[in-house]
Amino acid sequence: MVGERECYMSIKQLQISYSDIQDRLIFRFNTTKQEELSFYFTRRYVMTLWPALIQLLQQVKPDEQVARPSTGEKSRQKRLFQRN
Repeated sequence: MVGERECYMSIKQLQISYSDIQDRLIFRFNTTKQEELSFYFTRRYVMTLWPALIQLLQQVKPDEQVARPSTGEKSRQKRLFQRN
């Protein structure tokens, strides 16, 4: 299209943390353009999103996958999201 330009953003750094007080996962992205983006995911949202994420990951070819968590790490992640 004439007059439009494509805008690309490269992620320079990714940080994921957990706020116990707010009970949220915080995703922070720093870009190569010195911008910071933050996303806050509640437990309820993560539990809704999780099945779709697992389904998507199962469609990825094995050679395209990144390192998989160990069995112990999977158990720890599961316990994290099973809090009442």
